[in-house]
Amino acid sequence: MSIQRKGMFEPYMKSFYVRSTDATHIKTLKLEILTNLANEANISTILREFQAIGRCATNISEVTDTCLNGLVLLLSNRDEAVVAESVVVIKKLLQTQPTEHSEIIKHMAKLFDSITVPMARASILWLIGEYCERVPKIAPDVLRKMAKTFTAEEDIVKLQTVNLAAKLYLTNSKQVHQQQKTKLLT
Repeated sequence: MSIQRKGMFEPYMKSFYVRSTDATHIKTLKLEILTNLANEANISTILREFQAIGRCATNISEVTDTCLNGLVLLLSNRDEAVVAESVVVIKKLLQTQPTEHSEIIKHMAKLFDSITVPMARASILWLIGEYCERVPKIAPDVLRKMAKTFTAEEDIVKLQTVNLAAKLYLTNSKQVHQQQKTKLLT
């Protein structure tokens, strides 16, 4: 309904801001409604709400998983700005407790090709590089994809691609050396 009748909901947009006392399903629903209401006029307000969610999740450990799950749901949103901001906030949250969230990193890696905002792409590359031991099969594949588009990427994305390559070389050297041998033999 919030998609079909945006005008009906827009005056009450602040009512859909997530509160710490909201039940998990209510928080998720509110985030979904906010993203449905997003347009050029209010996107900065909505993105500030996502940043506030990230700060709450960082400061209140009891709501971290709920906030992360809500932000992960936003990764499949149609609005590129919403997806980009969600990626950046998720990156900040995962920095506080990375060991528990390798599935989220894998999910973000799968969405990488569809994300075009440079800051979001760089954030995903940083996460994959930083935690490449937790996603040992995905990290090299992402690097291979990036090698193909490297020259067309923004500088921030290029920097994180080189960062990913260096981290993979240092942490995954057996696989790197095996691949080099295989290429030399063929």
